[in-house]
Amino acid sequence: MSACSSGTSGGSPRPPLAPEQLEVLRLVAEGCNVFFTGSAGTGKSFTLERVVEALRVRYPDEATFREKVAVTATTGVAATNVGGQTLNSALGLGAPQTRKDFRNMLHPRTKARLRAWDVLVVDEVSMLSGEFLEEVEPMLRLARDNDLPAGGVQIVFAGDFFQLPPVTKAPEGARGGAGGAGGAPAPSDAFHNFGYAFQAPAWRRLGLRCVELTQVFRQSDVEFVGMLQAVRSAPPKEARAALRRLVAATVAASAAAAAEASKATPPGGSDAPGGKGADDGTGIRPTQIFSRNRDVDETNSGEMMNLLASHARRTPGDVGVGTPPKVFRMPALDGVHPIYAAAPAPAPATASGAPPSQADDGADDDPAYTFLCEREARAAREDAAKRLRSSEFFRDCLAGPDLQLCVGAQVMLLKNLDTAAGLVNGSRGVVVGFVPRHQPQSQSQPEKAPSDVSVSLLQWQGDMLPVVRFAAGPTVTVMPARFSASVHGAGEVSRIQVPLKLAWAITVHKSQGMTLDRVRVSLRSMFAVGQAYVALSRARGLLGLDIVDWDESCVRTDPAVVAFYAAGMCVHWENVEGAEPVEADDPVWTRWVKSREEATARVEAKLRAAAKAASDARAAAAALRAAERAAAKAPPTTSATSPGGGRVIGRAAG
Repeated sequence: MSACSSGTSGGSPRPPLAPEQLEVLRLVAEGCNVFFTGSAGTGKSFTLERVVEALRVRYPDEATFREKVAVTATTGVAATNVGGQTLNSALGLGAPQTRKDFRNMLHPRTKARLRAWDVLVVDEVSMLSGEFLEEVEPMLRLARDNDLPAGGVQIVFAGDFFQLPPVTKAPEGARGGAGGAGGAPAPSDAFHNFGYAFQAPAWRRLGLRCVELTQVFRQSDVEFVGMLQAVRSAPPKEARAALRRLVAATVAASAAAAAEASKATPPGGSDAPGGKGADDGTGIRPTQIFSRNRDVDETNSGEMMNLLASHARRTPGDVGVGTPPKVFRMPALDGVHPIYAAAPAPAPATASGAPPSQADDGADDDPAYTFLCEREARAAREDAAKRLRSSEFFRDCLAGPDLQLCVGAQVMLLKNLDTAAGLVNGSRGVVVGFVPRHQPQSQSQPEKAPSDVSVSLLQWQGDMLPVVRFAAGPTVTVMPARFSASVHGAGEVSRIQVPLKLAWAITVHKSQGMTLDRVRVSLRSMFAVGQAYVALSRARGLLGLDIVDWDESCVRTDPAVVAFYAAGMCVHWENVEGAEPVEADDPVWTRWVKSREEATARVEAKLRAAAKAASDARAAAAALRAAERAAAKAPPTTSATSPGGGRVIGRAAG
């Protein structure tokens, strides 16, 4: 484990690992199936990053690493954050609509990819459904021809089930979340993405060693952390009370900060930062978190238009005075990098029928054989490039393909620039100017080798670099950075772009994993369990948090998740050794499986009845046709009147 000890990256020292995080690395190094969890801010993303680094040490060759280790996440945004791809894409599934769709994992090309895996890493496992896991696990065994759980692949799960749940595709009229708090969706033959991963029997078959990270790094205020924990996992009454206390505490913190600022402001000075919705004297406004994309898009586009319109009305002392209201366009440079090594085509047999290796030495130089090899290699490269170009990375990467900024734009950092200075993923700032790309001043660069940054700057296609004043204090010129992700079996995709995005507003899903300096949370439309907690826990402290449109009903936890953690299925790392997994029956899952089996039986019965009816109809039609043919072949009949007046029917004389 020495290779996994804390070190440095770039110019800033990396924080040391906590004992719980070291335990995760030890279990992964020993080849155990691992699930590590913890509340927001406990370093799950950092721990996962170190896990991937340790796996790179295990497979030092890049091509071998890409072949043996599948780094995935349940959402596109999370996948780009870990430098991997979505789990569905890695498994060759797309978006399954029926349970039969999981047979796509047995496609020859996908099957070959799965058979090469040694390790499967899945981030944000809270959004992995039990139904999905229960379908995938046996398919991995089948694809790999291995009866061990998951076909012998080492599994590493990371996530917090108290955060965002799976998106259940319930039929119209059905209610309830993933855990069934409102009842299981009406069953059908369709794939519904039902249940949490831990509810599926496959979870227990995997024999996961569970580690709970308990040390909170994001927030230092013990009282704030306690209120967040209550919102996360306390019973409903206590959670609602914690939300009320949290709202009151944020208001009090804001008032205290305003009072202190007013004391320090000289007569005739600028206004003190009072309202949390306004900037704090630095021009930096809080990021608003919404649950719906529509609200985010409307807010960001509206604020940008207002900003451009307000330049002419600014007064001395405002940000951007004297700067023309010009919007600078920063296009990204996207790249695909196939690393597919095609297998040679079968060598043609010689005239004697012997393979070339057993014939004369000149057989390998057969032009036809060379042509076949080149054609197969070219087809393989083209196929890999096609897969890379269609990667969801380009859709889900937080760094957009075309960034447009002007002075005064509220922005968010998407890469770690300088952890010691507090410039990390999610750091908030405001654009205060631009400099030509060939004259960067007070530049800051991502924590990587300077040569990598120079290459990114040379390849980047923009002309001007933004100068950003960050809430953490420094004002820096933000340089382009490289975002990349692996596409298993095909290669790598990349995007070179300035690591910023507009930050007047952001969705809950895209905020997951971020730490925000100043955040305004709108709770009015938090419709899923865990959403309110995820949004509130992005803040570093009470002073940087503003809660609006709040409703106590938005604080919800799923009873299934509460029972999972309470049952001890996730044990503290100190008790991992010798701990027996709790074989707790999950009544919700049991009812779901029973109802699904009953629905399947009903459908199969209907199909059998329909098939029998069709068969009977075909048989009746065949009998009728046979009778008609027999009647057509029969000789004509004669009739006569008997002496008693009756009709006598007989065959005509021959």
